[in-house]
Amino acid sequence: MAAQLDRSQFAPPRARLEFRLIFTATFLVFLAAAVVARCLPWRWLPFTQDRPRSLIDEARAAANTFIPFAFMG
Repeated sequence: MAAQLDRSQFAPPRARLEFRLIFTATFLVFLAAAVVARCLPWRWLPFTQDRPRSLIDEARAAANTFIPFAFMG
């Protein structure tokens, strides 16, 4: 079985710093959005989830979904 490499160790330090800064900023935005979404009545939510997740998990998943687009191209 091939050993998995952590590709983040090969990224230049500036790229890692940029990623962390962008991730933190988008995480905070999505965290605020998750808090607002929790305050809305359930029928106003655009989608439903099979199982409830924490606010942190929702914000992290949303940030991990959208961050790669910032580094494309």
